[in-house]
Amino acid sequence: MKETTDKLNGRNGHLTSGRLLARNTIWNLIGNGAPLIVAVFSIPILIHGLGKDRFGVLTLAWALIGYASLFDIGLGRALTQLVAKKLGSGEDHEIPALAWTSLLLMLALGAVGSVAIIAISPWLTHHALKIPEGIQPEVLRGFYLLGLAVPAVVSTAGLRGLLEAHQRFDLITALRIPTGVFTFVGPLTVLPFSSSLGPVVGILVAGRFLGCLAHLLVCLKVIPELRERVAWHGPSAAPLLKFGGWMTVTNIVSPLMVTMDRFLIGALVSMAAVAYYATPNEVVTKLLIIPGALVGVMFPAFSTSFELDRDRTAALYKRCVKYVFLTLFPLVLLTVVLAHRGLELWLGADFAQHSFRVLQWLAMGVLLNSLAQIPFALVQGAGRPDLTAKLHLVELPCYLLLLWWLISAYGVEGAAIAWTARVGVDALVLFVVTQRLFLRRSARLNRDGLGDSAVCVVLGGSGFLGQRLCRTLVNAGFHVRSVSRSGRPKGQPEPWWSSVEWVAAGIGTELSIMALDQADFVFHLVSTTLPSTSNSDMIYDLESNVLSTVRILEAAAAMRIRRMVFVSSGGTVYGPARQTLISEHHTTEPICSYGIHKLAIEKYLQLFRLTRNLDSIVLRVSNLYGESQDCSKPLGAIAHFTNRAVRGTPIEIWGDGTTTRDYVHVDDVASALLKCMSYDGAERLFNIGSGRSISLNQLVEMLRQGLAGPVTVNYRPRRDFDVPENVLDVTRARRELSWGPEVPLESGLERMIEAARTAIGERKDIRVEVVGDVQSTSSIDFGERRGVPTGPVVLAHGYLDAKRAGG
Repeated sequence: MKETTDKLNGRNGHLTSGRLLARNTIWNLIGNGAPLIVAVFSIPILIHGLGKDRFGVLTLAWALIGYASLFDIGLGRALTQLVAKKLGSGEDHEIPALAWTSLLLMLALGAVGSVAIIAISPWLTHHALKIPEGIQPEVLRGFYLLGLAVPAVVSTAGLRGLLEAHQRFDLITALRIPTGVFTFVGPLTVLPFSSSLGPVVGILVAGRFLGCLAHLLVCLKVIPELRERVAWHGPSAAPLLKFGGWMTVTNIVSPLMVTMDRFLIGALVSMAAVAYYATPNEVVTKLLIIPGALVGVMFPAFSTSFELDRDRTAALYKRCVKYVFLTLFPLVLLTVVLAHRGLELWLGADFAQHSFRVLQWLAMGVLLNSLAQIPFALVQGAGRPDLTAKLHLVELPCYLLLLWWLISAYGVEGAAIAWTARVGVDALVLFVVTQRLFLRRSARLNRDGLGDSAVCVVLGGSGFLGQRLCRTLVNAGFHVRSVSRSGRPKGQPEPWWSSVEWVAAGIGTELSIMALDQADFVFHLVSTTLPSTSNSDMIYDLESNVLSTVRILEAAAAMRIRRMVFVSSGGTVYGPARQTLISEHHTTEPICSYGIHKLAIEKYLQLFRLTRNLDSIVLRVSNLYGESQDCSKPLGAIAHFTNRAVRGTPIEIWGDGTTTRDYVHVDDVASALLKCMSYDGAERLFNIGSGRSISLNQLVEMLRQGLAGPVTVNYRPRRDFDVPENVLDVTRARRELSWGPEVPLESGLERMIEAARTAIGERKDIRVEVVGDVQSTSSIDFGERRGVPTGPVVLAHGYLDAKRAGG
């Protein structure tokens, strides 16, 4: 069990280590920042050597190469996520098949992208963009070459994802620096020989292919198993495509919104105007490398912490927002103030006059966009890429209309205003969504390390154990939601009921699944059958318990519930005992359908823990008893024996009374369930009982002593589903949960006897007033209907007004 838990939690826990996050952020910053230094010195030379029109086309080439990875439909991010998950679960042997399947998929998608770009190149050159006729042939050749580079760019993204999953940011940086620098230096090496766009773009494409080959060689060194064979693994494709589904939308829409401004400027104004816009854009957006370096590291950190500790997620999130703002605000302020003077010194007075307003607007937008990247990473890290995709789908048409209008009205400055407005709205929406959906329940920690505002859903909360647990959780300060078929409990309302949200729904129904929304902990206490009746309809037992629970587990995994605690049956899952004390290692050979369905649910919980990261704990509880236990159901020997003994009704024992059981008070079980919330150890299965062997005959004798009077017993033939002996070893619970039974059986019986006497006394005080004309009467035993012999009551063919004495 410890090994399993280590696989799930321990190996990925380092992703939130402060030292690791800081080191990897620095590596990312270095890798992204080095090309910026080169760009500052290269761009003026390229503008002078190529001319403004050719340089404008070169900026489009940079944009297409930079965003050609949109053709991977999210597979790069999916590969990172799934490989990291395999490493965390110890399934390293499955990584080569997963990696090659993803890379082959990405290569095929890159080929599709290549054909698409080549196909639209003539239209872009001759119709869509305002390119001077004299350079249209070389521009067309350049676009054709760019199309050939797409498979290399897409494949490189997948290979980089493999290295990210292995936390090799040092190697990624070692590859990223020369690749990024070559983006600017490569065209410079061509200028002494030619100013044509064909060779300039050709050298860029050659650099991308060399970069892809370098990434492949490094991956083969880091993951030697990849050398064994290149193979397609069909089953691996489904999870890759499923994860990348919504990412596809973002990967298509987001680059469109990033690059469309340049194309519209080229179409509505001129290619020279593209240079006036693209140059300050290329420079100021390089500030995004700072949040980009941080977010690249925080994505896996958010994914891990959101699974294990949402308060840690909130702390990381707030810290990132603060540091990004404190870092970028001074830089943006300096850029806005010195925009005109800086451009004038760098590119001349004419260029500065056309571009300084663009630079100022874009600088403000960069600050907003930098801050927005933090909630963006959290939303996707929490497993909700659909939210960011839907946001971008809504933004796209609005942004394009705004962009078209502002460019037509204000030229390149209008484009900068439109972009800044879009990223501002984007940031606002992301911060609001993140706060409401992912951080709303984050609060200070209480002494057990649990958020004070944690939401607890109790399935079966109106039942015997459920009510006691709900009351315990309310008293501990948690938000409690009960889900059961009856909704509110029956009987006289208690003060704590008003603090519970009561939901009337059967387990596995749509309403019960909706009730899990925003839950941190789910306690599963429900069973629709009993040990004594489950064998009579096994199909119903299976459908109403196991299938409905699997539906709950599917929903809980999708909603990323923090932990599920399941109450199993220590009295039935083990079957006939092979030793005096039954430990958790005892064989499980249940002899009734009830025990089988409990064991099946345990196995499904283990499956979801391994495959869906749904953390869970199972408590195998012995024979439960306590005050207010329902005696109308054929379950609970102590409740039935006490009720009959107090009333003077014979007790029925199946067998000779030597059957031994382990009895645990409901308060002790509620305490154990509460302990499971803050438990951070490795074990996931616990026996919960008294560890004390009591035969049915001993139980009767204890009742005689408690009542100080005779107790009549009728012995009946033993039933097939009753195991002769069942006493649980609770050593593990004592050691791991720091839990132990605190209510001795003698004290519990005294409380049961007192509660039974009080209940019978209250029912004897009921009086009936006959209202209306009495024409005929019939007689029933009112008390016996409730299990209490209080004598006959006359019913009239009018109606009854039943009141408690003095009420």
